[in-house]
Amino acid sequence: MNRRFALMFAALTSAAPAFAQDAKPLHLFQDEREYFNEIADEVCEGELSRWDELVTRGNTIDAFSPQAAVALGWIMTNEDCRGIPITDDMEKVQYRLNLHAAAYGYPIAMWNLAHMLIIGDGTDPDPSRGARLAIKAAEAGYYPAAANLAEQLSTGEYMPRNLKLAVRLIEFAEKNGVSGEALRNAKQAYRDAIRE
Repeated sequence: MNRRFALMFAALTSAAPAFAQDAKPLHLFQDEREYFNEIADEVCEGELSRWDELVTRGNTIDAFSPQAAVALGWIMTNEDCRGIPITDDMEKVQYRLNLHAAAYGYPIAMWNLAHMLIIGDGTDPDPSRGARLAIKAAEAGYYPAAANLAEQLSTGEYMPRNLKLAVRLIEFAEKNGVSGEALRNAKQAYRDAIRE
């Protein structure tokens, strides 16, 4: 597996496709997303017999699946996954995987890429580009991207604070059924910002 991993890493760090154009509706990706998330969970638990399928579908041109690429990136940066060689360059690999998947219009890859651009994880920071990509992801149906971007805009840690846009994104996320940690974090960051 280590030899294959090294070859895959070399391929990923060489060239990437053009940056994402338009996001496609999230529901178009759902079945394959569930399939590859299941494989990723199994691989993370130590069932390495499915690793090859994930690598093949997440890292080849002929059989490329954006959902497999995102799942592969998740495994490669998840320190809880057993048997996966983690190196310092994993964030760069994850960036390349998400860049490639985002070029196919996959909204979750677009959000992942947006987050990496906003905080400078695996790439140089480019918060404005990240924000535009996050909005595309949210508009295509990955609504947690709106809440996550609202949190970033409220804290002002990685990008200029913009509370007007943050509150609109929170409202958009709520209207589209986002709940849980992403929405709670966005609301808390917004409340903290208006108290300052």
